[in-house]
Amino acid sequence: GVVLSPGDKAEMSRHLTALNREALEKAGIFPDAARLLDHLATGHFTLFISSSVPAGELIDLVEASLPKGIRNRLAGVFGSSPDFAKGVAHLAEVRRLTGAPTEQCIVVG
Repeated sequence: GVVLSPGDKAEMSRHLTALNREALEKAGIFPDAARLLDHLATGHFTLFISSSVPAGELIDLVEASLPKGIRNRLAGVFGSSPDFAKGVAHLAEVRRLTGAPTEQCIVVG
């Protein structure tokens, strides 16, 4: 196999991140997903985004992909890091912020 230097690995990571971002920005949000989020927000649900995308990248993607009307209804946007990842940690933060028990939380993915 090919042995990559740390610099090569970092460059490949930057390139793949850029390709990912470009593809996600072009894709936008599915119309059904936009309708569902709009319905949930107007139904007095508290909405959060929980993603495995790194937090620094996620904010830009949310800004580029979600209509402003939906973005304004989000109570939080949680990206992932080694110490705060999608799943248990994000759900615990939602519970802390809202005071809702786990059985009152709905995860849509």
